[in-house]
Amino acid sequence: MSEPRWQRYDEYDVAGFLRRGTNVIGAIVYHYGNGRYNPEGNTFYWSRGGFICQLDLPQQRIQTDSSWLTRQSQAWKKDVPKIDRMTYSEFFDARLDPHDWLEADFAPGADWSPAVVVQLDPLVAQWNWNPSPSAVLPWIRLEPRGIPPFQIVALPEPTLLYSGEVLERAEPNRPDDLAIRMSLEPPLPSRYTRIEQVQPVSGEDEHRPIVLHPMSDDYDYDHFPGIHDPCLGYDAGRMLNGRVRIDLSAAAGTIVDIGYAQILVDGRVLPYLSNRTPVADQFTTRQGRQTLETYNWRNFRYFQLTFRRMSSPLRIHSIRVFAERYPFQPLGRFECDDEMLNWTWKACADTTELCIHDRLMDNPFRERREYAGDLLGLASGVYAAFGQEQIIRKYHDDMLHSWFTWGMFPHTVMGNRNEAFSIYADSALILILHFWQHYELFGDGSRLRQFYPKLVESLRLLELYENEQGLIGRSPFTMFVDWADLERRGYPLTVNCLHVEALRVLARMAEVLGHCEDAAAFQSRYEQLKSVIQAVYWNPRRGVYCDALIDERLCEHTSEHVNFLMMMFGLADPQQQQAIHRAIGRPDIRVGQVEPSFIWALEGLFRTGHDQWALDILRRRYQRLRRQGLTTIAELWNLLGERYTGRWRSRDTRSAVQGSGVTAAYLLSRFVLGVHPLRPGFAQVLICPALGDLKQASGVWPSPEGPIAVDWHRQGQDRFQIRIRLPEQVEGFFSPPQAVHQLKTWTVNGRPAATDPAGRMPIRGEVEIHGTA
Repeated sequence: MSEPRWQRYDEYDVAGFLRRGTNVIGAIVYHYGNGRYNPEGNTFYWSRGGFICQLDLPQQRIQTDSSWLTRQSQAWKKDVPKIDRMTYSEFFDARLDPHDWLEADFAPGADWSPAVVVQLDPLVAQWNWNPSPSAVLPWIRLEPRGIPPFQIVALPEPTLLYSGEVLERAEPNRPDDLAIRMSLEPPLPSRYTRIEQVQPVSGEDEHRPIVLHPMSDDYDYDHFPGIHDPCLGYDAGRMLNGRVRIDLSAAAGTIVDIGYAQILVDGRVLPYLSNRTPVADQFTTRQGRQTLETYNWRNFRYFQLTFRRMSSPLRIHSIRVFAERYPFQPLGRFECDDEMLNWTWKACADTTELCIHDRLMDNPFRERREYAGDLLGLASGVYAAFGQEQIIRKYHDDMLHSWFTWGMFPHTVMGNRNEAFSIYADSALILILHFWQHYELFGDGSRLRQFYPKLVESLRLLELYENEQGLIGRSPFTMFVDWADLERRGYPLTVNCLHVEALRVLARMAEVLGHCEDAAAFQSRYEQLKSVIQAVYWNPRRGVYCDALIDERLCEHTSEHVNFLMMMFGLADPQQQQAIHRAIGRPDIRVGQVEPSFIWALEGLFRTGHDQWALDILRRRYQRLRRQGLTTIAELWNLLGERYTGRWRSRDTRSAVQGSGVTAAYLLSRFVLGVHPLRPGFAQVLICPALGDLKQASGVWPSPEGPIAVDWHRQGQDRFQIRIRLPEQVEGFFSPPQAVHQLKTWTVNGRPAATDPAGRMPIRGEVEIHGTA
């Protein structure tokens, strides 16, 4: 997926597929529907469907032109609902398209016609005297895909959850209410239909197919019980992005409905949660044996198959599930003596993978969009679990291609046509922090040079809406921040705290890039505004920073968000930190709590030495997800609702997989393992773990220089041991954690430790360090 004006193309080595004689190149051309007049389009700029293919042979080049044959597919319906802000529910009638069209001996009929070479828009053509065939919008800038091909992984056979039948509540031929109808039809014990051999089946056991017998049509008017259809419910075993593949034999015209779900509701699959998530597909079979599989992948763990309009028994030879995944290598690792934290790290890593395909996605279930603010969390998951830069670079390119020339990055990339809705003040500031984080972790100065001017311009635009104190408040831009209980009116501290940190970061960026005047100006502005927010928002009576300044008065409402940010950015002094801990350290409904998408603010607790507080919050919050039976990070701590408005409300569009909440993996790997870059890209590294109440932790940080491995153990208050393995070229230092600073004797590889003036122990390669009382 890409912005229309930057079309990406794939390259394949097809030599192994070519055979002597006739060969066929075939393609299904699928357009996401962002046409010129489509309000449900996916991008800011309209696009249109098309296909470009070029086959380079030793003595010949074959490319798409009017000699290629095309046919408008009749099998797919077009008046279908969008289900995840990107793709559409699929209604496929296998009777209406030839099933053997990819065979070399296929003979196209009269319904196949020569392809039409795309021409310039007539309005443009009258002024263009040198047109270039096909080089027209949107195919004016073709680029390599820049990321590796996806992997298709066959999963173990799905587990049968239930079998039986449903009573039809409406005719099964309307595309707009398929998911609703399936959700209104609870599975019942088989009474009017019959299922034989209802066991998991595979292609290796074809002599035992599942046989489904339809309801008899012989009921009289007095005893007709309604239409009953056989159904099967399955568990794929884990959350996945992928497809269900069904190998069956059926009579022509049989309907197979597939409903998907991330979670079970009352023990069954509910494919409809809201009008934004009608996650169901429908197939109509041709005569005989065939394989059914959707074109687009779905995000799900559970699925239900309902079989309708059967005129004769249907045989299922196999039901398989295939995941489609970005080819990550699990280079990062984390383990400790707390099983809840281990669950959290793994759930974050799994969620990170599920939220990445050909782009970073807010979530794969409801919104396959790239969101500028949310993706600070998702990028952190990539850094900690996989250490891979390619997909992050594509995200950067997508942001760059979507830049508004009037001075702002959109909050949503590829997925929203509403320009005004797509500007978030907090996201614009968070983007500045993201690019500095990326530079620190990867040392990529080219990205700073590329984005610095636009980041500065977006800040200047926000600053047009400052008050006389320099605070940002009333503006034409949304201030979202989090799905949490926050005060957003007036001049909110969340946005102004981010503004202060953005100034500090831009000063550092300018310094790196050699813009000395910019650096001095940003630093001066930072010092000035820092003093303002420290004075304005602190409530000495309550010992907390409060959320907002409204009508020149400090509001009473406070939140973890503002207090954690002030600590994270070094704006709360040690006395204030202790007061904040006393005031909001215990759960209190009157204090706005960070939801998963803002858990990254816990970095403020780790940075200020409150690692026990941070670990307690991680345990308690992520335990909420585990208690709900999840193995991934959800959009909210509770799928039944949140307090965005200051009162509990339900969320019918919730997702059980949300990329913005995976920062816990980054926090655990970065701070509990204690791996900190001293120079960009980890050319120099400091190892200083945050222990809290843990006794042991081990893992790997996947740096661009190579894996950095840490394994530490604590024995009471008297002994501490740590093994560190650094890449050969990396210079390292070890600083004893605050919790064991009382240990007096330190050795490195059995010898007395040498320290630098800062009290750090220089290390290289693989070392073992012991501290004793």
